Amino acid sequence: MKKLISVILASSMIAALGLTAFADNPITQASGSKNSEVVVKTVIEDSDETYSVTIPANLDIDWGDTTVHDMNPKVTSQLKLGAKITVTVTDEDSDKKLKNEGWPAGLAYTPTGLDEAFEFGALNTDAIPKSAANTVSVKVPSFVGVPIAVYQTKLTYTVEYTAPTP
Repeated sequence: MKKLISVILASSMIAALGLTAFADNPITQASGSKNSEVVVKTVIEDSDETYSVTIPANLDIDWGDTTVHDMNPKVTSQLKLGAKITVTVTDEDSDKKLKNEGWPAGLAYTPTGLDEAFEFGALNTDAIPKSAANTVSVKVPSFVGVPIAVYQTKLTYTVEYTAPTP
């Protein structure tokens, strides 16, 4: 059996040696040309595009801390030319207050970047919104006149993909 398989394989290899490679654009003496062009191009699928948007973890603000806290999304993407990702951030109540059921007036905070659309193009590596005026941050300007308690709100990050126009 081994000899039979060996003979068949050897025969097929010998037969393959006699085959001529054929090109789509052969250059022959009769064609009169010594050049032929070949187009090399990439083929893309929708599944070739990738992106990830990293959202900040929960933010704990120490009582009395009035500094600005960065809440920027970070985008890494490789999209089709002309495609984009848009990230928006909204507050659950849009009233710019951190809430506590025991203190209905809440604790005022100053957000930046809420309800703005941050656009990111086709190529990004840990990109954040481009200008300092257009960033996402949170600051509690004052803790005066508010009982010490846990106050909170929820920020919602929404990511939207826009395909390139044909």
